[in-house]
Amino acid sequence: MSPGYLKPTHVAGILRLASFMGIAAIGQNLTILTGGIDLSIANTITFANVIAAQIMMGRDENLTAALLAVIVMGAMVGFINGVGIHWLKIPPFIMTLGVGTVIQGVFLIYTKGAPKGNASPLLKAVCGQELHRHPLRYCGHMGCHGSRDHCAFAEYSLWKEDIFRGHQ
Repeated sequence: MSPGYLKPTHVAGILRLASFMGIAAIGQNLTILTGGIDLSIANTITFANVIAAQIMMGRDENLTAALLAVIVMGAMVGFINGVGIHWLKIPPFIMTLGVGTVIQGVFLIYTKGAPKGNASPLLKAVCGQELHRHPLRYCGHMGCHGSRDHCAFAEYSLWKEDIFRGHQ
């Protein structure tokens, strides 16, 4: 075990990274409690990240358009799932698995197999890419996927310690 493994900064970093999964799990929990399941969530989140990064292209002025596009895309996926499950009486497992597969296909066609784009500087700052200037480290899942700009995989804690190895 690494010497810094149980340090508070390391544990806090792991909890921050796990918060993304926790947000998705809350939504999934509500879905399961109502008797359903959503297997399209991973593909929806991935496609939302790619759409946002490609629309932003590293510019702050595109942030609003990217967030609106992601919200519209998520609402469309939810609407399609809802129509299939509620009105067409397709079992949630089958409907969401099918929609997730379609989203993955659309994602591959949209990106031609090679996603491009970057998060805007403002989003990077909010997500913690600018370690020395901004106290807020992590953001939600949307818009953080880009060629090298993955907000969810930060390497340093607020105190500039390496959270994965515990070194100063």
